[in-house]
Amino acid sequence: MLKRVCSALLVFSTLTFGSWADPGQKILVLYKDRDANHENIVAFLTGFLKQAGYEWDAKDVESFMPSNPDMSPYRGIMTCYLSSQMVGGDKYAEWMDKQLEAGKKVAIIGSYGAYQGLIKKPDGKMIEWNESTRNINSFLWPFGLEFYFGFTADSSKLHITKKDKQFAEFQAKISDRDLNYYQLFKSRYPESKVYLSVNRSDMLDAESAFILHTPYGGMILEGFGYFWDTNKKAMVQRVDMVSFLKGCFEGQAPPIAHYDLTSHDELYKNPLPEKAPPQYDPYTTGQEKRHILVIYKKSEAKTLEDVTFFNRGDLVVNYLGGITDYRAVEDGLPGDEEMERYRGIVVWEHTPTMVHARDFEDWLLHQMEAGKRVAMLENYAAIIDSSTQARSTEPKRIFQKLGVDFGKLQVSRYEKKPTPHVVDPTMIGFAAPGAARPVNPAHIVADLILA
Repeated sequence: MLKRVCSALLVFSTLTFGSWADPGQKILVLYKDRDANHENIVAFLTGFLKQAGYEWDAKDVESFMPSNPDMSPYRGIMTCYLSSQMVGGDKYAEWMDKQLEAGKKVAIIGSYGAYQGLIKKPDGKMIEWNESTRNINSFLWPFGLEFYFGFTADSSKLHITKKDKQFAEFQAKISDRDLNYYQLFKSRYPESKVYLSVNRSDMLDAESAFILHTPYGGMILEGFGYFWDTNKKAMVQRVDMVSFLKGCFEGQAPPIAHYDLTSHDELYKNPLPEKAPPQYDPYTTGQEKRHILVIYKKSEAKTLEDVTFFNRGDLVVNYLGGITDYRAVEDGLPGDEEMERYRGIVVWEHTPTMVHARDFEDWLLHQMEAGKRVAMLENYAAIIDSSTQARSTEPKRIFQKLGVDFGKLQVSRYEKKPTPHVVDPTMIGFAAPGAARPVNPAHIVADLILA
């Protein structure tokens, strides 16, 4: 009798309390409580985890991630998001990257889920903005993908270039007629296995990996893993989900590549011999001013080594004879007397929010009216005031000073391959030929400020 009771309790505990499972076989399942029907999707997908031999805990990512949780019980993470917006989306990629660094494998089933960030205003309403590809790729790049947006729902432009029987046509065929959704994901690692790839005919170099395994897990783009068959009145798998999840979580993830660089603090522990300070600054005497002020946000860069321009533009400016000074906007902006020494200003930021954004805009407009040159790269940094959540009304005036019209983003729809109207060989094709290649931002800054 005692054996029967113990056996019954053991079965009950296994089915009910996932936290009692072997931590080496437990998966953290992340969903969004705001997503409609998320309960059914979680139940459907965790059924495959069980068949694959894994236990799990299911958590709402928007309340779980900010709590700095203990991740030691989990072998890996499976995400099953149904929407593209996320509260805390600006921090999600960094958090997921840390899980890769800790050796956790990841299975992305559906949407990446943090293409847009959300901030809750005091009145309960949400502010939404698109996260930059730089932020999104800070996780996807080490995971094994490069993301470039490229969304379209026009199936006439889409064509399957590769499909695998087990992981694309497991229980149903797939053809071009089934393609009603596209985003551009480029596979990074040669050892990754792409099972379904789709090309977009109206874009260059647009073959996208929809289903794949990487050394760090795998991804099934939303809508291509399974679907509801109205005739059979059942869910049909295009992907052998049990085998796919085993492929995501089995084995050891290789270490993420890192560079062992000496930090600024470590350098200060062994300073150079002292010498007498110079009596004058040769860069500010005479007619030529060589100092450049780089504005950054402490919310993006905790140390100078985290400032993008310090890593990508400082060397070029110094090579050309300039001197860079760095000022965090949170530490206060310099007045007119201090600004006399500066030839120009660099603003290179990745997020649209800034504390006291309106004060920064007034200061920047004043400097531009005083004749200071300005180089602005990647993102206009003061669209939303992070202290009040108010949206700026000044970007149009600032961009007019730069000779650029500022307006709402319009979705590009290429009816034919894009052809550049003007190509400046001193700016385009810096490290590789072709007009569609990235420019060298450090040289743009040098040209704007030091020329």
